[in-house]
Amino acid sequence: MKNVNKYMLLSCLYLSLSYSLLAQVGQGPTLITTAEYMREAPSLKSRIKDGSFTSPVPRKKEVNPRRGIPSEVYNLNALPIGGDPLISINRSATRSQARTPLLTFDALSNGNATPTDPTGAVGPDHYVSAYNSGFRVYDRNGDPLTPNASLATIWPGESLGDPIVLYDRYADRWLITQFSRSPNGVLLAYSQGPDPVNDGWYTYRFNTGTFPDYPKFSIWSDGIYMTANKDQSTPTTSEVVYVFERDDMIAGAGQANVQALGFPLPGIVNNGFYSPLPFHADGANGLPPVGTPNFVAYMQDDVWSGVSSDHVKLWELNIDWATLGNSTISATPTQIAVTPFDGLFDNGSFSNLPQPSGPDIDALQATMMYMMPYYRFGTHNSVLVNWVVDLDGNDDYAGIRWVELRQSSDGQPWTIHQEGTHTLNDNISRFCGSLAMDHQGNIGLAYTVVSPTTFPSLRYTGRLANDPLGQMTVAEHEYATGTSIDPSFRYGDYGQMVLDPTDDQTFWHIGEYFDGGRNNGVVAFRVLDECAPDLVITEDVPTGGTDTQRASNTLTAGNTIAADASAIYSAGTSVVLSTGFHALQNSYFRGHIEGCDAGAALASAAPEAIVTPEDTGTWDATEALAASKEEVISQGLEVFPNPTRDRVTVRLGDLQGATALWLFDLLGNPLIRRELEGKTTQQVEMDLSRLPAGIYLLRVMAQGETVTKKVVKR
Repeated sequence: MKNVNKYMLLSCLYLSLSYSLLAQVGQGPTLITTAEYMREAPSLKSRIKDGSFTSPVPRKKEVNPRRGIPSEVYNLNALPIGGDPLISINRSATRSQARTPLLTFDALSNGNATPTDPTGAVGPDHYVSAYNSGFRVYDRNGDPLTPNASLATIWPGESLGDPIVLYDRYADRWLITQFSRSPNGVLLAYSQGPDPVNDGWYTYRFNTGTFPDYPKFSIWSDGIYMTANKDQSTPTTSEVVYVFERDDMIAGAGQANVQALGFPLPGIVNNGFYSPLPFHADGANGLPPVGTPNFVAYMQDDVWSGVSSDHVKLWELNIDWATLGNSTISATPTQIAVTPFDGLFDNGSFSNLPQPSGPDIDALQATMMYMMPYYRFGTHNSVLVNWVVDLDGNDDYAGIRWVELRQSSDGQPWTIHQEGTHTLNDNISRFCGSLAMDHQGNIGLAYTVVSPTTFPSLRYTGRLANDPLGQMTVAEHEYATGTSIDPSFRYGDYGQMVLDPTDDQTFWHIGEYFDGGRNNGVVAFRVLDECAPDLVITEDVPTGGTDTQRASNTLTAGNTIAADASAIYSAGTSVVLSTGFHALQNSYFRGHIEGCDAGAALASAAPEAIVTPEDTGTWDATEALAASKEEVISQGLEVFPNPTRDRVTVRLGDLQGATALWLFDLLGNPLIRRELEGKTTQQVEMDLSRLPAGIYLLRVMAQGETVTKKVVKR
């Protein structure tokens, strides 16, 4: 018996070590392929001009039904018992004043189709939205720049739908996608320049074998990631996650040179329809360094057969484009325990939430709602996710479970920083949520509401970074009020919220509501707190930290900005640096005149200053009016090539008195500084090769003034 026990002990130790090594090494791809084709599509402008522009064909049938295979085996002892345990935390929150929208408008939709699949993204000059069979380009005021376009305008003969629109801020390019049945696969189109109207498109097809329903896309440093509601009976062995070579598609490489990988999700449990999500890189701090693994996440509900407790699974992906077979996904996913939730409605059916009349509508259960944005800060990395939960166990009253995961640094474990269930004490369901985070860590949440007395409508809320954890503290605001019912049980199937790349503080959301038909409403809003008339700052900014503050009248700074820290202070009348203010060596400070109406914008504003060590001073509104010098300075100033892939040349022309060149990211973090000697004619070269793709601000200081130019790194 002892020998047997010893043998069993050694066997268990061997299996444990093997299991550990397998989890570390991971599982290789089950699909290695290349694009089926690469085709160039003309610009929308040229299509309109030559008459080849394609308008969408109205559809009156259900579009893209989400096929499900609900399980009939459920855990009758699943937690929670007696309602969602996080309800009281959010309902007890002290709420600040609702944030007024900066902009609202209706984006075009195919009102006869169900659902409309609203998606949209904002760039420096455009907002592009799409729906199940078409898309349209708007300016940032919501004014259309193109007619309503069929997806077939980009992919001739293809307009099946489930589109996704992304603005790739790190390449200054647009990405539009859809799925296809001819044959089964996905279609991706990258714009050839930053202008979705005047630039052409590189289009690619990737075949997927079985149909890739409900595809969701994200951007990462090593590729474009996609998950799909695919192979519901065999997700542990069939491709569910795909990775496409981003850099080569941006460059317009031929089909044979654009590779793709497919992976299953080992260990996943699903209940028919399911939608895991990949992390999506966002924010001005850039893409994660090349080689940083991406992750796919999916919620696991203990009411499902095979799940013992509520948790989120995380699969780590490591991609090696040089040796494709070395790419891996976790053979054993990480499990992160969450507060118990009930994610099951009506045994998995698509008819759940009551409205004033007509059919109950789809709560979008078992779905990680789009998107799962990832942000890099100096002290940590954050990612946000949400899904719908049953609040009371009766399958007709929904709230939004949201989670912020944090990682102390690259390569460290992901843990829960905070989680909450968003609901109010009003018997109104909230679902189809979408989350984003601004550069200060404030969170915006937008979603759909419905009840027996409330038509499907769109609202938003949020929280400030320092608010009590797990609470949405900003009073709810309804930006698109429904006046009619959803005539079908199908709703959505999704909404989308993105962060504005021009200021990293404005949230743009699109969702479906009903006002005599199906409509897609768009809103832009901020969560940043309303600024006080006067503000005195005494809290120091630590090494690696950033601080953005604003006041409508006077802001007085008496704090210390540590080395490698930055601060941006804005006021309507004056920014005063008192005798207690210290900006230490290698720190960055910008004070400028810009009232609360514009917010603490990250774009340039005159006057501004780079503060040298121990410098003090005052900026007031009268100085802000002295713009004539800036006009003189800008004459003859050239920056080329722009966009660039590695180096940029700054030609100063006849500029006199230039003292320095600075390159900043959009958060105001200084990246490169070049001292100048004040010669009358100068040409300076700056090496950007080590910086991630994205938008940067080049500032030239001369004659006591500053000129700012945008530089795009591809």
